[in-house]
Amino acid sequence: MIVVRGHRICALYDVTSEAVAAADTIVSIGDPADPVPREIASSGKRCLSLRFFDYDYEDAEAPQLRDARELIAFASQITPAEKLLVHCHAGISRSTAALAVILAVQHPELAYDVIFETVYAIRPEAWPNKRIIAHADRLLRAEGQFSMALQRFYLRHLDS
Repeated sequence: MIVVRGHRICALYDVTSEAVAAADTIVSIGDPADPVPREIASSGKRCLSLRFFDYDYEDAEAPQLRDARELIAFASQITPAEKLLVHCHAGISRSTAALAVILAVQHPELAYDVIFETVYAIRPEAWPNKRIIAHADRLLRAEGQFSMALQRFYLRHLDS
């Protein structure tokens, strides 16, 4: 596991002014019609806003390849020292997948299993969205390794 200081994954109800103030950079993931939370919108902080449902199957409102592409591009602009706030509705699936993708971009030397365990250490409720990971796997040219690591993560934490 890698040590990441200051990163936070949270649910929508945990997006407070204090949480936003503690972050340098924000990834806001919501449902298609959801606005960016006002605490984030009024903060002036650098923010990537993605809007899709937490589906892991093909659907027009599921995570799309373009969403993973935007996330990867955004991640490449974040320094490892920046404190991240990543949120989705429940803080379990979309946000944890997003942080895994960000860590994969920032730390290409790390095994994907290590990345998922790092996300789990930050958010023990983590159950990363497999569609986001599959898209990132393709874009990062991981040849299925990112997705396979997610499957191993699921198996390790199925009974947790």
